Amino acid sequence: MDNIVLCSIEGCGKPKSYTSKLYCPMHYQRKRKGMDMRPEPLILLRKDTFDFFENIKPGSADCIIWPYWRNSSGYAEFAHRNYKSKIVSRNVCIKFHGKPRNESDEAAHSCGNGHLGCVNPDHLSWKSHKGNHEDRESHGTNLAGVENPNAKLTDEKVLQMRKMRGEGFTYQAIADAFDVAIATSHKICIRKGWKHI
Repeated sequence: MDNIVLCSIEGCGKPKSYTSKLYCPMHYQRKRKGMDMRPEPLILLRKDTFDFFENIKPGSADCIIWPYWRNSSGYAEFAHRNYKSKIVSRNVCIKFHGKPRNESDEAAHSCGNGHLGCVNPDHLSWKSHKGNHEDRESHGTNLAGVENPNAKLTDEKVLQMRKMRGEGFTYQAIADAFDVAIATSHKICIRKGWKHI
């Protein structure tokens, strides 16, 4: 049996990613995005995170930045058995604005800094997924196409895929030519994916 190589971040203890020689999948993504590389502090700081959450108050125009754990997209998270969601902004929105009308509604940030860990209740409101998406576009925080750090394609490749489809190539042939899944080539060609082009 092979020896398991652990993530090089002190205190992490998770197996390293097959795509990285140094980091587990979470820390690999965080490194790629230039985010905080500290190991998850939730277990050590659970009381502190709870106290910080309980002391969040409205009335400030500035963002209140969550000083603890954030997910790979930068959104504040915590783990406490009394809270249904681990996303802090959703729990702050419930605390100050009540439950959402629809369970699918999202806690939207008027400041556009949710990805930086803002949990200011004055910056949060309930919106539909579509409304939240429109907010992200207006703030310039919607990472579509090549702006997304996980993007495998470029604008030019997407245009070439659509051109190939117009010339009669199958979705499978297009997927093979660009090393993507057939579902990806299909979505791009019917303009459900990469809609901005």
